[in-house]
Amino acid sequence: YRITETDTIDPIVQRRGRLMSMYLLMSGIILLHITVANILFMKPGTTAYKEYIYQEIFTGFILYLLWIINRKGYTLWIAHIFINFAILTPIFVYTPKDLEGTMVILAIPIIASSFVITPTASFFYAFVAGVGYTISVLYYDLFSEYNFTSIISLFAISFSTFITSWQFNRALEKNQILLNDLERSYEITLDS
Repeated sequence: YRITETDTIDPIVQRRGRLMSMYLLMSGIILLHITVANILFMKPGTTAYKEYIYQEIFTGFILYLLWIINRKGYTLWIAHIFINFAILTPIFVYTPKDLEGTMVILAIPIIASSFVITPTASFFYAFVAGVGYTISVLYYDLFSEYNFTSIISLFAISFSTFITSWQFNRALEKNQILLNDLERSYEITLDS
């Protein structure tokens, strides 16, 4: 529980900070899995896996720094940095063929944006991921192999997280109203 702690007294920022910490930790675990797999499958004398491992160590360092800064209460800044980093890095690092196999990685920041920033942010970041993937495909002249299903899936994920996050936020607002009414009723009862 302390691993997701955020230094703030605002309960909304505290909740967002905890969610952001969980997304950062989940991304770190995925990155650790990929790094171990690359170490295990690295063939002696090849440089491709070594390059991936260096990139993964650098990315792990970035995730750790973001986690530390998030704990200080800068959750919205960290959310924007993490989400842009998590979407744009695979798009620039991987070729479109490699990106297709890891397209699910782009779902994590889209989901995070909806819960940590605002419910509608998921649509914006799905759009960013779609545009980035399209530019990558056009750059490598592989439009004949364009993966429409993955792009549609990213927008479906953004829509479902939008609905879920919106309902979650409304439920929290209703609970806060009910709690305030209960506190007022309690104070009135004590005063009478």
